[in-house]
Amino acid sequence: MIVMPFASVATPTLVVGVMAIVVGLTEVVRAVRTRVEIGHPAAGTASQRRPPFHARPHAQH
Repeated sequence: MIVMPFASVATPTLVVGVMAIVVGLTEVVRAVRTRVEIGHPAAGTASQRRPPFHARPHAQH
């Protein structure tokens, strides 16, 4: 740290930044995969996907 003070500060900052980007991309991929898996019913089930909107309005509206 005494010989190269700027490099000793820049290196951990760069490593943490790269790790944060990798973790962020991994989380995005996992979220998309989870979203896709939720949309598909399990094998052997006859259930249908629920519609995103109900045909009837809520009673309070």
